[in-house]
Amino acid sequence: MSAVGTGLLLGILTNILGGSSYVLQKLALDDWPPATLIFLRVAISLPFFYALTPKRALEHATRADWIRMIVVGSLGFAAPNLVGIYAIEKTESMNAALLIGLEPVTIVVLSAVFLREPLRPAQIAGFVLALAGALVVVARGQPSALLEFQGEARANLGLALHAMLWAIYTVLGKPTLERVPPAAFCLVTSVVGLACVLPFFLGEVDRWSWARLSDPRAMGYVLGMALGISVLAVVLWNIALAKLKASEMAVLVFIQPVASALLSLLIGETLGPIALVGGALVLGGVALSELSATPRRSDAS
Repeated sequence: MSAVGTGLLLGILTNILGGSSYVLQKLALDDWPPATLIFLRVAISLPFFYALTPKRALEHATRADWIRMIVVGSLGFAAPNLVGIYAIEKTESMNAALLIGLEPVTIVVLSAVFLREPLRPAQIAGFVLALAGALVVVARGQPSALLEFQGEARANLGLALHAMLWAIYTVLGKPTLERVPPAAFCLVTSVVGLACVLPFFLGEVDRWSWARLSDPRAMGYVLGMALGISVLAVVLWNIALAKLKASEMAVLVFIQPVASALLSLLIGETLGPIALVGGALVLGGVALSELSATPRRSDAS
């Protein structure tokens, strides 16, 4: 199998895993405070990343690579994790499934700015369409909810921001992965992310319950997210990203809302008509953005 084919296969798998994370987070929040859940899953992942990191893996990293890894670890890893977990605590995981469609179109836009990948008019139109769909989902068809910035509308807006922040991970990670192995990249960005999450973790001290550490269900959620999402999905994402363009990875994020929506239905959440319309606009924007890039990919191959 070619490098691109391998990248596509791994990209599909990691997005299926990523799509499951929203439902897992929603279920885990019944047992864990938000920042504690993020802190534990990242902390558990660190020994695995360390074991997978080759010796002298960072010797070719440049000063710019280190700066990018710090930015990714803080703004492209810790920030979306924290914003997303606090938002999903107050709304349905289905909304996260719909709004994650903002990530790929944001990747396309940021790739044009930072990686100088061509940006076509249709891709700009796709971004605008996806953004309009996101606003429909956030406001639940009531524009006044955006002005009030309260309750579920605020939580949904947080999910939209969380999706856009994840784009930083892909766009700034791409050039660094040319010199830094994926596991090493994950290790450094996770350490930075853990340091950023630490103050929020300590702020939840009054909500800690040591009994959860012996609760099979509570620990099962944490271990599942740590090993399946924080380790496996992230490593596979970076391996795929090393083989594909950032904008090519963007289209695969389309898989996440499908997988997440199906799992959300299994836990009893519903997809109302307004959310369906908003989700269709978001995914339509993704499709418009990505289909317009197809000739460029074909020409480059």
